[in-house]
Amino acid sequence: MKNLSTITKLVLITSLVGLGITLISLFTVFIGYPGWTIGIAIGSIIDVAIVALLFIGGDRTTKSSKPGTTILFYFLRIILLAAGLIIPALLDYKFNIGFMKYSVFGAAIGYVPGLFIIVLVLTKMDNEIKEINK
Repeated sequence: MKNLSTITKLVLITSLVGLGITLISLFTVFIGYPGWTIGIAIGSIIDVAIVALLFIGGDRTTKSSKPGTTILFYFLRIILLAAGLIIPALLDYKFNIGFMKYSVFGAAIGYVPGLFIIVLVLTKMDNEIKEINK
């Protein structure tokens, strides 16, 4: 794992955590609310894409030195976040699809692990940089 780049590590860790919480949420299928699991799966997939876009966007911005690149990747992440909540909301509340009940809340839960992983990794990287500069 030491030979992998930071983005690969983050995507891998976020994927594994997302898969884990999706598997843990499978019990909701048996109690009659599969929307939770579907929402968590949707949120986890989008969370992995957001983590990847965050670092790919940062890398591209550093290489090109164009602020438009940063804005483009920012809007891509926001569109993904919004779509991950709006689509389950439409399927649940507008079209009243029964198996999508509570999927919006599941999608919101699926977003959370990536945030913590990014904060932890960036804090660790910041500490390593401080140690190097001493």
